[in-house]
Amino acid sequence: MHRPMLGPTLLAVIICVVGTIYWTTFHGLAIHGDRSDAAWRPAFVLAAFVWMLWGMRQRLLATPVVAFLPGILLLAGAGVAWLIGEFVFVRVLSNFAAAAMIPAAVLTVLGWQWLRILAFPIAFLFFIVPVGGPLIPMLVDWTAAVSFWSLNASGLPVHREGAYFELSSGRWSVADACSGIEYLTTCAMLGSVFAWEIFRQRRKQLVFFAAAILLGVVGNWLRVYLTIAIAHLTNNLWLRDSHGTFGWVLFAGLMVCLIVIGWRFRDESNFVTPAPLVDSSKSMRRTMLAMLLAMCTVSVWPLFADTQRTGRAPKVVEPLKVQPRNGWIPSTDRASAWLPDLQNPRSIRVQSFEKNNSRVDLIIALFHDQNWTSQLSTSANQVVNSENKNWSLASRDKALINYLGKDVKVHSSLIIGGGAKAIVWHWYWLHGETTANDVEAKRLQLGHRLSGKGDLGAWVAICADASVTPQMANDLLTLFMKDMDSSLESALSMTDAR
Repeated sequence: MHRPMLGPTLLAVIICVVGTIYWTTFHGLAIHGDRSDAAWRPAFVLAAFVWMLWGMRQRLLATPVVAFLPGILLLAGAGVAWLIGEFVFVRVLSNFAAAAMIPAAVLTVLGWQWLRILAFPIAFLFFIVPVGGPLIPMLVDWTAAVSFWSLNASGLPVHREGAYFELSSGRWSVADACSGIEYLTTCAMLGSVFAWEIFRQRRKQLVFFAAAILLGVVGNWLRVYLTIAIAHLTNNLWLRDSHGTFGWVLFAGLMVCLIVIGWRFRDESNFVTPAPLVDSSKSMRRTMLAMLLAMCTVSVWPLFADTQRTGRAPKVVEPLKVQPRNGWIPSTDRASAWLPDLQNPRSIRVQSFEKNNSRVDLIIALFHDQNWTSQLSTSANQVVNSENKNWSLASRDKALINYLGKDVKVHSSLIIGGGAKAIVWHWYWLHGETTANDVEAKRLQLGHRLSGKGDLGAWVAICADASVTPQMANDLLTLFMKDMDSSLESALSMTDAR
């Protein structure tokens, strides 16, 4: 006897159970996206997912349930990945792992045929996870370069320094918020749904999806160029202070044009509903066993994570002073008025040093007893964020420093504000190990937690004035690290031992 509602019922149970148990993770997606205005994304993805399932209902009703018990290993792997993300506060890993539990549970309980049929709707669910962060620097560089070329080609004189523009009518900065990552994500989501729905040929689907991606990138170049040009030509009466709505209206128009073109080449649906198969009693018992194992596997990881959390208030540790040496002396004057935009460090110390009438600022921000709102390695910790009204990030690069005899790559940023320029180098320090790589920092943090060392880490930055030339500032910072690295390491190690 075939039970047509068995598969859809189990699918609904899987989605509800995973969504309920990992509600905190999924709810965080609506709060902590790439942008604060990205809360609409989870709602759109879930609505589209349900709509796709409804359109496939006849196929799903006729598809037999054949549990695949080895799939429990994939489910356990997703649980371990989620647990690691929770331990070291990697939100994208926790989000991705929680979403991955749905296809893993579908494979385990419903079988390969169900997973193949649901491949696109389940893959579309992963749009709920904001993973565009690593693309932002590249998109900013592309947008700044194309906008600068377009403004010059239009006869508008403009001076550029990295992502920082200066026209006769005012100054502009192509900040991270101008990268267009939200537009790109939106085009990718809409393009994939439209291609899946109206095209049957794989070639057409891929071409339309690629066109949507291209539209997301090129459309943002056009948006930034038009925003600056219109504001300049209207003497900043239009689009100077508020241009978000203009951007979305422009993208909506471009997306509608792409959809109209795609509609002209649509394919007719050729789905054939398979004949229903008979479910055996043995298959039913195997399915119920798979469902029980899957639900137990899904539930165990949050329970284990809860046992590792503590409700005690953290004891604040202050970073010790770095002692001057090799001709450097303390200075009461700062090299720059800049301070980093960090998310809730436990403590922060700012010191200034001087040698041969040249000054360097040293900033040490400590993070310990870390949580989701106070952690060392996170995109929320920035040299200059998009909301900073005093400083703009002109360019970012890498610098090679010699720290205690070892070559270490650190982040280098050129910042501009109030007529001043500064070069900032920054990196992470974790229990005597130094890195500027976010992934490496998380790996070290996980190893330290598992070995019982704790999670104390420092966000370290040095800053020098670059008003003369950035190269002079880089040379000064190199000299500072050559002279002061052992003193810095001593202060950090003694702080860690407290």
